[in-house]
Amino acid sequence: MKHILFNQAAFGALSYALKRENVEIITFPDYFGEGPIHRLLTEKGFLDRMKWLQEAYRFDKKMSEQYVVLFHDALACVQQIKEGEQVIVWTCENAAEQFGLRLVSHLLSGKKCSISVCNTYFPMLYFHEDEHTQYDIRHSGDVSPSQMKRMLKLNLLDPLTEDELVLLQAEALQLMEGHSIVRTWFRGRIIEDDESRDDQEIIRYASDMQSEYGIDNFYNAARLIGHVLGWSEHDINDTWIDYRLRMLIKKGVFAYNGHLREMLSYQIRLNTSQDK
Repeated sequence: MKHILFNQAAFGALSYALKRENVEIITFPDYFGEGPIHRLLTEKGFLDRMKWLQEAYRFDKKMSEQYVVLFHDALACVQQIKEGEQVIVWTCENAAEQFGLRLVSHLLSGKKCSISVCNTYFPMLYFHEDEHTQYDIRHSGDVSPSQMKRMLKLNLLDPLTEDELVLLQAEALQLMEGHSIVRTWFRGRIIEDDESRDDQEIIRYASDMQSEYGIDNFYNAARLIGHVLGWSEHDINDTWIDYRLRMLIKKGVFAYNGHLREMLSYQIRLNTSQDK
Protein backbone atom coordinates (compact mmCIF):
# COMPACT_ATOMS: atom_id res chain seq x y z
CA MET A 1 0.00 0.00 0.00
CA LYS A 2 1.28 3.45 -0.99
CA HIS A 3 -0.01 6.73 0.41
CA ILE A 4 0.77 9.99 -1.41
CA LEU A 5 0.33 13.49 0.05
CA PHE A 6 1.11 17.10 -0.88
CA ASN A 7 1.15 18.77 2.52
CA GLN A 8 3.96 18.45 5.06
CA ALA A 9 1.70 18.74 8.10
CA ALA A 10 -0.57 16.05 6.68
CA PHE A 11 2.47 13.83 6.06
CA GLY A 12 3.42 14.14 9.72
CA ALA A 13 -0.11 13.32 10.87
CA LEU A 14 -0.46 10.28 8.60
CA SER A 15 3.01 9.00 9.52
CA TYR A 16 1.99 9.09 13.18
CA ALA A 17 -1.42 7.51 12.47
CA LEU A 18 0.13 4.59 10.54
CA LYS A 19 3.37 4.20 12.50
CA ARG A 20 2.60 0.54 13.19
CA GLU A 21 1.43 -0.22 9.64
CA ASN A 22 3.55 -1.69 6.88
CA VAL A 23 2.91 1.08 4.33
CA GLU A 24 4.97 3.55 2.34
CA ILE A 25 4.09 7.22 2.69
CA ILE A 26 5.26 9.54 -0.08
CA THR A 27 5.10 13.30 0.26
CA PHE A 28 5.67 16.07 -2.23
CA PRO A 29 6.69 19.54 -1.01
CA ASP A 30 4.16 22.30 -0.32
CA TYR A 31 3.26 25.30 -2.49
CA PHE A 32 1.83 23.60 -5.60
CA GLY A 33 -0.86 26.30 -5.54
CA GLU A 34 1.69 29.04 -6.19
CA GLY A 35 4.71 29.47 -8.42
CA PRO A 36 5.27 28.35 -12.01
CA ILE A 37 4.55 24.73 -12.95
CA HIS A 38 5.14 25.20 -16.68
CA ARG A 39 6.75 21.94 -17.89
CA LEU A 40 7.45 21.10 -14.27
CA LEU A 41 8.78 17.62 -15.04
CA THR A 42 11.54 18.94 -17.31
CA GLU A 43 14.87 20.18 -15.99
CA LYS A 44 14.25 23.72 -17.21
CA GLY A 45 10.69 23.79 -15.86
CA PHE A 46 11.80 22.72 -12.40
CA LEU A 47 14.72 25.15 -12.40
CA ASP A 48 12.34 27.98 -13.35
CA ARG A 49 10.13 27.01 -10.42
CA MET A 50 13.08 26.96 -8.03
CA LYS A 51 14.24 30.36 -9.26
CA TRP A 52 10.78 31.79 -8.55
CA LEU A 53 10.71 30.27 -5.04
CA GLN A 54 14.13 31.72 -4.30
CA GLU A 55 13.13 35.19 -5.51
CA ALA A 56 9.48 35.44 -4.44
CA TYR A 57 9.52 33.24 -1.32
CA ARG A 58 13.15 34.03 -0.52
CA PHE A 59 14.24 30.41 -0.24
CA ASP A 60 17.80 30.32 1.06
CA LYS A 61 20.33 27.66 0.09
CA LYS A 62 19.18 25.20 2.78
CA MET A 63 15.49 25.58 1.98
CA SER A 64 16.19 25.22 -1.74
CA GLU A 65 18.23 22.06 -1.22
CA GLN A 66 15.51 20.55 0.98
CA TYR A 67 12.83 21.36 -1.59
CA VAL A 68 14.84 19.83 -4.44
CA VAL A 69 15.52 16.63 -2.49
CA LEU A 70 11.92 16.27 -1.34
CA PHE A 71 10.51 16.81 -4.82
CA HIS A 72 12.87 14.44 -6.61
CA ASP A 73 12.62 11.77 -3.91
CA ALA A 74 8.82 11.85 -4.17
CA LEU A 75 9.00 11.77 -7.96
CA ALA A 76 11.29 8.73 -7.89
CA CYS A 77 9.08 6.90 -5.37
CA VAL A 78 5.96 7.42 -7.49
CA GLN A 79 7.73 6.34 -10.66
CA GLN A 80 8.86 3.14 -8.90
CA ILE A 81 5.30 2.11 -8.03
CA LYS A 82 4.63 -1.23 -9.72
CA GLU A 83 1.59 -2.32 -11.66
CA GLY A 84 -1.15 -3.76 -9.50
CA GLU A 85 -0.16 -1.89 -6.36
CA GLN A 86 -2.77 -0.11 -4.26
CA VAL A 87 -2.37 3.67 -4.02
CA ILE A 88 -4.24 6.16 -1.85
CA VAL A 89 -3.86 9.82 -2.82
CA TRP A 90 -4.76 12.32 -0.11
CA THR A 91 -6.15 15.63 -1.29
CA CYS A 92 -8.50 18.42 -0.27
CA GLU A 93 -10.56 21.27 -1.73
CA ASN A 94 -7.65 23.46 -2.74
CA ALA A 95 -5.57 24.05 -5.86
CA ALA A 96 -2.28 22.79 -4.40
CA GLU A 97 -3.43 19.31 -3.40
CA GLN A 98 -5.74 18.99 -6.39
CA PHE A 99 -2.84 19.72 -8.73
CA GLY A 100 -0.87 17.09 -6.81
CA LEU A 101 -3.61 14.55 -7.51
CA ARG A 102 -3.46 15.35 -11.20
CA LEU A 103 0.33 15.21 -11.25
CA VAL A 104 0.39 11.76 -9.65
CA SER A 105 -2.34 10.54 -12.00
CA HIS A 106 -0.14 11.62 -14.89
CA LEU A 107 2.95 9.96 -13.41
CA LEU A 108 1.06 6.68 -12.98
CA SER A 109 -0.46 6.69 -16.47
CA GLY A 110 0.09 3.39 -18.23
CA LYS A 111 0.33 1.46 -14.96
CA LYS A 112 -2.61 -0.66 -13.92
CA CYS A 113 -2.70 0.51 -10.32
CA SER A 114 -5.68 0.60 -8.00
CA ILE A 115 -5.88 4.31 -7.16
CA SER A 116 -8.26 5.69 -4.55
CA VAL A 117 -8.65 9.28 -3.40
CA CYS A 118 -9.27 10.52 0.11
CA ASN A 119 -10.52 14.09 -0.18
CA THR A 120 -10.20 15.03 3.49
CA TYR A 121 -12.61 17.96 3.18
CA PHE A 122 -15.71 15.77 2.91
CA PRO A 123 -14.99 13.25 5.70
CA MET A 124 -14.34 16.20 8.02
CA LEU A 125 -17.80 17.58 7.18
CA TYR A 126 -19.23 14.13 7.91
CA PHE A 127 -17.42 13.87 11.25
CA HIS A 128 -18.92 17.19 12.37
CA GLU A 129 -22.36 16.99 10.76
CA ASP A 130 -24.17 17.03 14.11
CA GLU A 131 -22.55 20.30 15.17
CA HIS A 132 -24.30 23.64 14.76
CA THR A 133 -21.51 25.21 12.68
CA GLN A 134 -20.06 23.89 9.42
CA TYR A 135 -16.52 22.58 9.81
CA ASP A 136 -14.58 23.68 6.72
CA ILE A 137 -10.91 22.76 6.44
CA ARG A 138 -8.60 24.41 3.93
CA HIS A 139 -6.04 21.63 3.53
CA SER A 140 -5.24 18.12 4.73
CA GLY A 141 -2.82 19.55 7.26
CA ASP A 142 -5.88 20.49 9.34
CA VAL A 143 -6.67 16.80 9.92
CA SER A 144 -5.40 15.03 13.05
CA PRO A 145 -3.78 11.56 13.05
CA SER A 146 -6.83 10.02 14.73
CA GLN A 147 -9.15 11.56 12.13
CA MET A 148 -6.99 10.21 9.31
CA LYS A 149 -7.06 6.77 10.88
CA ARG A 150 -10.84 6.98 11.16
CA MET A 151 -11.16 7.93 7.48
CA LEU A 152 -9.24 4.80 6.52
CA LYS A 153 -11.17 2.58 8.98
CA LEU A 154 -14.50 3.79 7.57
CA ASN A 155 -13.12 3.45 4.02
CA LEU A 156 -14.02 7.03 3.14
CA LEU A 157 -12.22 6.69 -0.18
CA ASP A 158 -13.25 7.17 -3.79
CA PRO A 159 -11.74 4.67 -6.24
CA LEU A 160 -10.81 6.36 -9.51
CA THR A 161 -12.39 4.98 -12.66
CA GLU A 162 -10.45 4.75 -15.91
CA ASP A 163 -12.40 7.69 -17.32
CA GLU A 164 -11.63 9.82 -14.25
CA LEU A 165 -7.94 8.97 -14.50
CA VAL A 166 -7.81 9.94 -18.17
CA LEU A 167 -9.46 13.28 -17.35
CA LEU A 168 -7.04 13.99 -14.45
CA GLN A 169 -4.06 13.10 -16.62
CA ALA A 170 -5.22 15.46 -19.37
CA GLU A 171 -5.74 18.26 -16.83
CA ALA A 172 -2.22 17.73 -15.49
CA LEU A 173 -0.72 18.14 -18.95
CA GLN A 174 -2.85 21.21 -19.64
CA LEU A 175 -1.82 22.88 -16.37
CA MET A 176 1.86 22.11 -16.97
CA GLU A 177 1.60 23.90 -20.32
CA GLY A 178 0.19 27.00 -18.64
CA HIS A 179 2.12 30.01 -17.37
CA SER A 180 0.13 30.97 -14.28
CA ILE A 181 1.85 31.94 -11.04
CA VAL A 182 -1.17 31.22 -8.83
CA ARG A 183 -4.01 28.74 -9.18
CA THR A 184 -7.49 28.75 -7.65
CA TRP A 185 -9.77 25.81 -6.87
CA PHE A 186 -13.25 26.88 -7.99
CA ARG A 187 -16.31 24.66 -8.35
CA GLY A 188 -14.33 21.47 -8.86
CA ARG A 189 -11.77 22.94 -11.26
CA ILE A 190 -8.27 24.40 -11.06
CA ILE A 191 -8.33 27.90 -12.51
CA GLU A 192 -5.13 29.56 -13.74
CA ASP A 193 -5.55 32.88 -11.96
CA ASP A 194 -3.98 36.31 -12.18
CA GLU A 195 -1.00 36.92 -9.91
CA SER A 196 -2.82 39.90 -8.38
CA ARG A 197 -5.76 37.73 -7.30
CA ASP A 198 -5.46 38.56 -3.59
CA ASP A 199 -4.24 42.17 -3.87
CA GLN A 200 -7.61 43.87 -3.44
CA GLU A 201 -8.36 41.74 -0.40
CA ILE A 202 -5.01 42.72 1.13
CA ILE A 203 -5.72 46.40 0.45
CA ARG A 204 -9.26 46.14 1.88
CA TYR A 205 -8.08 44.63 5.16
CA ALA A 206 -5.19 47.12 5.28
CA SER A 207 -7.67 49.98 4.95
CA ASP A 208 -9.64 48.67 7.93
CA MET A 209 -6.48 48.33 10.00
CA GLN A 210 -5.23 51.77 8.94
CA SER A 211 -8.40 53.26 10.42
CA GLU A 212 -7.54 51.57 13.69
CA TYR A 213 -3.93 52.79 13.76
CA GLY A 214 -4.37 56.20 12.20
CA ILE A 215 -3.78 57.31 8.62
CA ASP A 216 -0.13 58.33 9.10
CA ASN A 217 0.97 55.52 11.43
CA PHE A 218 2.89 52.39 10.55
CA TYR A 219 2.07 48.96 11.98
CA ASN A 220 3.66 45.52 11.77
CA ALA A 221 3.25 43.87 8.38
CA ALA A 222 2.88 40.49 10.10
CA ARG A 223 -0.38 41.66 11.67
CA LEU A 224 -1.93 42.36 8.27
CA ILE A 225 -0.53 39.12 6.85
CA GLY A 226 -2.05 37.12 9.70
CA HIS A 227 -5.41 38.87 9.27
CA VAL A 228 -5.56 38.14 5.54
CA LEU A 229 -4.44 34.55 6.15
CA GLY A 230 -7.22 34.02 8.69
CA TRP A 231 -10.04 35.41 6.57
CA SER A 232 -9.10 34.48 3.00
CA GLU A 233 -11.41 32.09 1.19
CA HIS A 234 -8.39 30.53 -0.51
CA ASP A 235 -5.87 28.06 0.88
CA ILE A 236 -2.95 30.47 0.92
CA ASN A 237 0.09 30.71 3.14
CA ASP A 238 1.71 33.66 4.88
CA THR A 239 4.66 33.58 2.48
CA TRP A 240 2.36 34.23 -0.49
CA ILE A 241 0.70 37.17 1.27
CA ASP A 242 4.10 38.59 2.23
CA TYR A 243 5.19 38.30 -1.42
CA ARG A 244 2.10 40.11 -2.68
CA LEU A 245 2.50 42.79 -0.01
CA ARG A 246 6.07 43.43 -1.17
CA MET A 247 4.81 43.71 -4.75
CA LEU A 248 2.23 46.27 -3.63
CA ILE A 249 4.99 48.20 -1.84
CA LYS A 250 6.94 48.18 -5.11
CA LYS A 251 3.89 49.60 -6.90
CA GLY A 252 3.59 52.39 -4.35
CA VAL A 253 0.35 51.20 -2.76
CA PHE A 254 2.07 50.84 0.64
CA ALA A 255 4.88 52.72 2.38
CA TYR A 256 7.16 50.79 4.72
CA ASN A 257 9.78 51.10 7.44
CA GLY A 258 12.41 48.50 8.23
CA HIS A 259 13.81 45.67 6.11
CA LEU A 260 11.83 43.55 3.65
CA ARG A 261 14.03 40.51 4.20
CA GLU A 262 11.39 38.83 6.39
CA MET A 263 7.82 39.59 7.35
CA LEU A 264 8.63 40.30 11.01
CA SER A 265 11.18 42.99 10.20
CA TYR A 266 9.10 45.70 8.55
CA GLN A 267 6.12 47.95 9.22
CA ILE A 268 3.64 49.26 6.68
CA ARG A 269 0.91 51.81 6.07
CA LEU A 270 -1.23 52.58 3.06
CA ASN A 271 0.07 55.44 0.98
CA THR A 272 -2.16 58.49 0.87
CA SER A 273 -2.82 60.66 -2.18
CA GLN A 274 -0.20 63.10 -0.83
CA ASP A 275 2.41 60.31 -0.71
CA LYS A 276 1.73 59.45 -4.32
